[in-house]
Amino acid sequence: MIRKATTLIISLLFLFSLSSCNWDVWGGEFQDYGEGSASVGASTLFTGAKPEEISATKSRFSDEVRISWNRVKGADYYEIFKTSYETGENPADKDTWIRLTDTAIGSTSYVDTNVVSGQAYAYKVRARSFEYRDVIGSYSDVARGWVLTPPLSVEASQGESSSGITISWTKANSVVGYKVYWSDTGYDGTWEAISTSAFPNTAESAFFSPDEIYQGKTLYFHVTSITNGGLESESSVVRQGYTFVEGAPESPGNISSNKGESTSEITISWDAMYPREGSYDWEIYRRAGNESEVKIYSTAEGDPQPVETAGRMSYTDSGSLTPGVSYTYTVMAIGTITNEDGTEQVVNGMPASVEGFLLSPPTVIREARINDSNDGFVFTFLSPLGDDGSKTLTYSVYGKSAKNGQFPSTPIITKQLDGSAEYSFEIRYEEGGNEYFDIRVNYNNLESAGYASLFGDLAVSRPVKARGYSASDNTYASGMNATDGIFPVMLQMDRDENAIGYEIKIWIESTTNSSSDADFTISATPEIDAATGTSRIVLPSEYTPAVGERYYYALRGRDSLGRTGEWSDVDSGYGAITGDEIIKHMQVFCLKPWESIGTELLGPELSEKWEKSEITGLISQAGMGSLGNAEENGNSSGRMTYSATYSPPASGSVSFTYTNFGEKPYMYINGSYNMNVSMSGSGSCTGGITIGGMYPATIGFTNISVASQKFVGTYTVTQQNGHAPEEVNPTQEVR
Repeated sequence: MIRKATTLIISLLFLFSLSSCNWDVWGGEFQDYGEGSASVGASTLFTGAKPEEISATKSRFSDEVRISWNRVKGADYYEIFKTSYETGENPADKDTWIRLTDTAIGSTSYVDTNVVSGQAYAYKVRARSFEYRDVIGSYSDVARGWVLTPPLSVEASQGESSSGITISWTKANSVVGYKVYWSDTGYDGTWEAISTSAFPNTAESAFFSPDEIYQGKTLYFHVTSITNGGLESESSVVRQGYTFVEGAPESPGNISSNKGESTSEITISWDAMYPREGSYDWEIYRRAGNESEVKIYSTAEGDPQPVETAGRMSYTDSGSLTPGVSYTYTVMAIGTITNEDGTEQVVNGMPASVEGFLLSPPTVIREARINDSNDGFVFTFLSPLGDDGSKTLTYSVYGKSAKNGQFPSTPIITKQLDGSAEYSFEIRYEEGGNEYFDIRVNYNNLESAGYASLFGDLAVSRPVKARGYSASDNTYASGMNATDGIFPVMLQMDRDENAIGYEIKIWIESTTNSSSDADFTISATPEIDAATGTSRIVLPSEYTPAVGERYYYALRGRDSLGRTGEWSDVDSGYGAITGDEIIKHMQVFCLKPWESIGTELLGPELSEKWEKSEITGLISQAGMGSLGNAEENGNSSGRMTYSATYSPPASGSVSFTYTNFGEKPYMYINGSYNMNVSMSGSGSCTGGITIGGMYPATIGFTNISVASQKFVGTYTVTQQNGHAPEEVNPTQEVR
């Protein structure tokens, strides 16, 4: 009992370990963990050996390809890669392999359902391990596979034999045989195999002898491929065929058609035919490429007789035609013969076929791209239909700058086609220039209704909206130069590899991102910060606001082609100031306004306030008259407190205390200082001040003393803007 319980516990622990690693016990699939995932512990050392005996099904299934391989020792799962290839290509040399699925395959087989008929695929597999995840397995050999498809290039003979109809096709790959089906009621009729047994896989044609009642009549045929187990492919295209009956109409002579001489219709013409007895009916069939024929004209079904002019009969096809497609038209007369027993029989005549097409745009084989000099687009296209040198054809290129809207009536360029297999030309890109193009073909005064429409996919990408964008607030950087005591504003953003310059809009007052309200618009080239990889622009001094003011900035990148990105959001900013400038404003608006009465900087309103203030009244009296206490509220915030006392025989103490005191909203101070002075107005000074607002700083009084009632020495100014501490003389000129 104990042993059984132990076994059960071990089993449960094993299942728990699997479920903790997201193993689907029932489905047999892993989730692809990638780096850093937990390990399930491979039981065998994984060396990265390649999977052997890889194979892929060929023409076995009509809607899937199945891949299988041998298990690799120590492998926990497998990755499958796929590419498509064309006849003559070696898929092993291709670099377009894609991984099939994000789900790791725990088994040694896979079913690929993302396949199309007629396309060949190649597959390769490698093994991986959860425990030995640093070991990436080697790729297997390449296996090729494809789905079961019907034969291509199916044809049926038309009046070539009086005894039967030959159905031919191009052999399909890896099939065991073919079946050929016929019907006398058309494309949607009931189909019957022409033989009870399948034709071998080596066969490329079959001969069908219809019963006498079908002699000379149109019959319909298609072919399927057969694989092991009797699975059949879908049907091939349908082809028409019939036998020749003595006395049937001859083939129409000198058949011709329009080739690139109209944008909407194709006219087929042939020599007039005069029957020995009665009149003929006519049928015309049209097909494009390897598609099934479509009956587009039948006098027996109510269409009028062909137009006859100067010994030529004609019919004009104007329905559902596509530019760039070559159509094959088959024309035949339908006649009546009298049998030996006196009965009449309707029979098909010998056919005649001709190719026709509309005036067609060029066939583009490569999208527009920027050339090596980064100054334009290079276009390459194949020769359009009809470009055989027999008539004068030209191509015209139209361009526009936006996706929406009409192309202008005047082309950018017009050049002659000369029958070359391929054409290439360049269009330079200019600032604000064209990025959307139409390429059309011209014949005389006629221009193709269709066109090759292209978007100019430049290798140089347009700049993006600035990421991480900001305008600096009270920021100093090494190497900055101040103008009138103010350092410039910096604009900073994440580096955009495509932006070689920026357009900048600047507003004096807060505004929205509207160009019509901008006070300035300038251009600037960014500097790259090697340490951070960011871009920055140091603005000229004329675009930096005065002390205590902000400007508002937005920018957009400009690339090497002159294209611009989206405007950034608007951000406000202002420049840092020098130590001299901060002391000047501090003394005038916070520390000692009474010394600046009547100056331009203090202004008339504050000058009048301080002329009348109690503090000014005390300070202005020498000696004992200055003794006392007074307080003044700041015009913007806080208060200043004054206290002067006398200590016999001949010294005094004067102190100032500041609590968020400021006469302007951008600057206020906290702290105090004390002066111990003699009757002559000289002595020492101690204390410290902190500046708040837009220009935070600490002001030290260590090197300040008093002489003749004035500060002498230097303040120690330490700003929080990145600038090193400065020693500043308190005597400042006030503008």
